[in-house]
Amino acid sequence: MIFTETPANPTLKLTDIAAVSEISKAHGIPHLVDNTFLTPYFQRPLELGADITLHSTTKFMEGHNISVGGSITAANQAHLDAIMFVRNCLGCNMSPMVAFYTLQGCKTLSTRLEAQTANARKIAEFLETHAAVERVAYPGLDSFPQKELADRQASGHGSMLWFEVKGGVEAGKKLMDTLELWSLAENLGSVESLVTHSVTMTHADMPREERMKAGITDGLVRLSAGLESADDLIDDLKQALDRL
Repeated sequence: MIFTETPANPTLKLTDIAAVSEISKAHGIPHLVDNTFLTPYFQRPLELGADITLHSTTKFMEGHNISVGGSITAANQAHLDAIMFVRNCLGCNMSPMVAFYTLQGCKTLSTRLEAQTANARKIAEFLETHAAVERVAYPGLDSFPQKELADRQASGHGSMLWFEVKGGVEAGKKLMDTLELWSLAENLGSVESLVTHSVTMTHADMPREERMKAGITDGLVRLSAGLESADDLIDDLKQALDRL
C-alpha cells in the first residue's frame, strides 16, 4: 500500500494525488490518502484516482474539540469489504455519541471551513510582513512552493499554516508563553484558534537530525485558524512577536 498525507502535518508539503494514483494502479498497489487537513469539502482524493481515503474526524469534520474519531472510505467494493471485515473483527466501531457529534459537526463544515480559510489567509499575509518571522507556509500564498499543485487538486486552501520564528527553540517557547487569544494545543481543526510549537510539543521525542530532514525546524510554529475575529488573532500574534 502507498500511504500519502496531503497536505502533510505539520509541513504542509503536498503530494500529487493523481500522479501517485496512476503509478499505484500501474503496479496494482492500493493508494490511501489521509485527507484530514482539507476534508472532502476542499479535496476529494477518490475523484483524483486514490483507492482509499481517511480522515481524523476529531479535527475539522467534528470541529469542536469534543470527540475522538475517524472515517475511512473506499472507491471499490473489494477494499470496502476488507475494511469492514477488519472492523468487525477488531470491534473498532464509532460510539453512538461520537457519531452524533460528528454528524452534527458536518452540518456546519462548509460554513466553518470557508470562514476559517479566510482567516488563515489574512493571518498568513500578516506574518509575511513581520520582522521576527523567517518564513511562512500557507498553500494560498503566492510564495508557497507548491501553489500550482494546491490550486489544481483542491478547491480551497484550508485553515492550516505555519511560520518559522527567528531565534529557534527559545523564541518559539517565548511566543507560546506570550500569546493570549490562541489556545496552546496539539489538536487542530477546531472552531477555536490553536497554536503548536512542534519541537517542544508534537515532535518533542523526535531526534533533531530527523526533524530537520523532515523540515520541522526549531522555530516552526503551526497555526490552526479558528472562527474568531482575524483582526483580534493578528493583533495577538503581533504583540507576541514584537516581544521576541
